Amino acid sequence: MNEILWHNRARKQIKLIPAKEREIIHDRIDLLAGFPDVAGVDVKPLTGHSGGKKKR
Repeated sequence: MNEILWHNRARKQIKLIPAKEREIIHDRIDLLAGFPDVAGVDVKPLTGHSGGKKKR
């Protein structure tokens, strides 16, 4: 199982989201901890990037 690390900036930003939506987001992120077995989460591969990796 993977570990989800939250940065302080992400913690502050998620506090600004209404509680109902925030709970849904937390539930979906918890499902991602079991990657690649992510049943129930709409995960799509990146497109338009060479090598399948996003460039920043």
